[in-house]
Parts: sequence; C-alpha cells; structure tokens
Amino acid sequence: MSYTKTQLARMDPGRNRRTLWGARAGRLWRAYLHVAGALAGFLGGVVLTAQYYVLLPSFAILAKRAERRESLGWHAASAPGRGALKSQY
Repeated sequence: MSYTKTQLARMDPGRNRRTLWGARAGRLWRAYLHVAGALAGFLGGVVLTAQYYVLLPSFAILAKRAERRESLGWHAASAPGRGALKSQY
C-alpha cells in the first residue's frame, strides 16, 4: 500500500487518497458479496430442508386421509346423461 500510495502521489497528487479508498472499498464490497452469497446458500438449504420435513409429511397425511374415503376396486362409469357429447370430438 505504501509503495502504491507513493506512486499515486507522484503520478496524480490530487486524487491519490480517493483512488486508494476506492480500491479498499472495492475489496470490502467483494468480501461482502462473498459472505452474502455463502449466507444465502446456507439459508436456502435450511429453508428447503424445513419445507421437506414440515410440508411433505402434512401432504402425505392428507393423501392417506383421502385414500381412506375412497372405495376399493374398479367402478363402472355412470351412463351418459343429458349433457353427454354427441360425437367423439
């Protein structure tokens, strides 16, 4: 940093501090994005795991309840009524 600051002061004396702070801010921004991406991946995994263990069993329980209300075996379809179609199309 000191070598860079010396070179910047020699090349452009008016903007050397702003350029160094911009470089530091860029490094901090990239570190923030890295941490935020890791956190988002972790939280996404937690939410998907919670959905798997909370929502899936509830749908399985509802499906079992609906299955108990169904009667067993094949059933003949009722005869076409008044609203039946006139052709196969």
